This record gives sequence, structure tokens and C-alpha cells, in this order.
Amino acid sequence: MQQVLDNLTGLPSSTGAEEIDLIFLKGIMENPIVKSLAKEGLFKPIS
Repeated sequence: MQQVLDNLTGLPSSTGAEEIDLIFLKGIMENPIVKSLAKEGLFKPIS
């Protein structure tokens, strides 16, 4: 999860992600509850 946060600002504009989308995603990922859930392994990879 930290790797995604570290790379959010480096995404090329060709990804189609708007800046507001990235701000929203960053806000969710930095939320203490989400971080806690990630540490407990409650998130599963999407395949």
C-alpha cells in the first residue's frame, strides 16, 4: 500500500487518472482505518 502512495504523484497523465481522482485515492489510502484493515490482511488481491 505504501508503494502505491509513493507512486501516486509520479503517474503519467496518459493513465487517464485525473488529479482529483488521485487526491481522493490518496485520502482513502492514508485513512487510519484503511491502514489498519490492510495491516490485518482484510484486503485481498484482485485477480
